[in-house]
Amino acid sequence: MVYYDGTSKELGLDAGKDHYNETYQLTISDITGQIIKLETIAGHSKVSINVQSLLKGIHIVSITGSETISKKIIIY
Repeated sequence: MVYYDGTSKELGLDAGKDHYNETYQLTISDITGQIIKLETIAGHSKVSINVQSLLKGIHIVSITGSETISKKIIIY
């Protein structure tokens, strides 16, 4: 699950207990496809990432591990 908290300017990721020990590649890109943030996350089921430095607008968050999940978020 991917969710954005506009109050704290944090992006939350919850992989669930079944994927606790997996390593993930997190990619945040803008609407044109330009990669803004690339991060490796290992061994956590819940992670918060500060996105305060991102410009307002639509962004695509992709998480790649045993499968790839992409979600559109709006930074405001």
